[in-house]
Amino acid sequence: MTFSYSDYHFHCMVIPLITLFLTGAIFAGGAYKAVKDIARKGATVEKVLTLLMCLLIGGFFIRLDGGRLLNGGLYMLQEKPADAISHRGVIEKIVPCDQCHFPNISKYHKEYSNVNNTSIYGYEIAVDNMDFKAPEIGTLTQGDPVVISFLPKSGYILSVEKETPEN
Repeated sequence: MTFSYSDYHFHCMVIPLITLFLTGAIFAGGAYKAVKDIARKGATVEKVLTLLMCLLIGGFFIRLDGGRLLNGGLYMLQEKPADAISHRGVIEKIVPCDQCHFPNISKYHKEYSNVNNTSIYGYEIAVDNMDFKAPEIGTLTQGDPVVISFLPKSGYILSVEKETPEN
């Protein structure tokens, strides 16, 4: 299976950065206005609820997109496809990722959303005590020998193939 660097770049870095910027601007501004009103005129139920809503909604987006950036997205600022490293090994474990650890790269997610739990957004694959991430795993299972091409800092898989024994 081969995965697109541009999909990783767009979904793991660009969208989370834009969302964080817009969320910060909108909800921090709303929270600031609510705190300013509370300080000037005193606390009312409406002002406190406005502040709490700004903090909760803003916090949700910061957790969601901040998680994506902290789990590999920020490395996309520096990593290029030419930085990819190849490695042979055996899959030790496969763990589904939630939306905070890996974004919904929709062209892959749609194929598997009906088969798997819809909260699965990708997979973390451990090979020789190294963790990698991919939007799908196809028929790969634990114990399969694989040849993997990955970005070293983010751990995003560019290609993974099951290694067949040579006769």
